[in-house]
Amino acid sequence: MNEVFINLKYDAEIDEGMKVAKRFKVDSYPTILIIDANENVLEDLTETRIPQRDDMIAVSKKYSSK
Repeated sequence: MNEVFINLKYDAEIDEGMKVAKRFKVDSYPTILIIDANENVLEDLTETRIPQRDDMIAVSKKYSSK
């Protein structure tokens, strides 16, 4: 997304994706989480709806300044 984000995509129904889904308590798909370097969930962007492009831009700006 930009120089401060690492984007990861997992299939939560197979292999490593199952471990990640369990670790972060994923219960719906798709799920988009903002996670810090210490594996703390800072924000769940899918709590109410699937985020759109403008939502993702706003989030990248929000966390780029930290």
